[in-house]
Amino acid sequence: MFALYFSRYLLENKLVKQTDIDDIADLSCRTSFLGKLAEKNCLAGDEAERCLSAFKKEHGLTDGCIEAISSGDMEKIVPVFIYFDTEEAIERDITAFQKDTGLTDAEMEARKQDKGIGWFVPDYVQADAALYNNFVQMAMKHVASLVSAKVVLKKARQTREYAFAHLVCQELKGTHRVLLGIAGKEENLLAVAGMLAGKDLPEMDKAAHERISEFINRINGLCASALSTGEVFMKLALPYWYSHKTLTANSEMYCLPVVIGDVEIDFIFSFDNEVDIQ
Repeated sequence: MFALYFSRYLLENKLVKQTDIDDIADLSCRTSFLGKLAEKNCLAGDEAERCLSAFKKEHGLTDGCIEAISSGDMEKIVPVFIYFDTEEAIERDITAFQKDTGLTDAEMEARKQDKGIGWFVPDYVQADAALYNNFVQMAMKHVASLVSAKVVLKKARQTREYAFAHLVCQELKGTHRVLLGIAGKEENLLAVAGMLAGKDLPEMDKAAHERISEFINRINGLCASALSTGEVFMKLALPYWYSHKTLTANSEMYCLPVVIGDVEIDFIFSFDNEVDIQ
């Protein structure tokens, strides 16, 4: 899995050609992959290490993150790119709150001492972080099993406003309120719809949207079924799609870029949040 991620970086930065890595992109061992690149005279040893350092820096990856990616285990890979219950995630949420409210460090500390984090930033500190992590992990596992094992995640970003060319999404409501969306450029969504259909589709029409809607519905259905064993019950609303609009939310949504095969799309996650599309 390491080779899949690193080769994607090398290709996007035009450091190698597709033909250079076609027969080695499935290697999971970092040493083996870098060694094969050197054998092919694509990247010399020192150059490969420099590229690896640049890759880690660009995506904010530690050696531990590289080990998680190399494992091929989605439960280990997902937290590298999107997470909710770590100390870093909580600090990130508090920083977002302070930025939005304009409070000084002294005012933040006073409120923290007076009422506690959960009281004064309820929209920024996640209500059920473990469940959110679990949901994303399951969703990404199903993407890999239903479409392609060649799935590459990139660092998620938080936002309250997401402008899109095309968006297909579905909500789950019950113990929690969850929105899962797939968004992207027309040609990218069309390519994914084609993968799901098993054939090329001519345009991003109703049939193409329905393919992606069925895909989202299946992911959400599988996730809801698995979560129901833990006393979490949610019903699926009908999927819907929009073009050239903006998705907004009362608190943070998460945009997770995902490369499936050679196509990059965004997975949008909203948890226990009020959303609107205009």
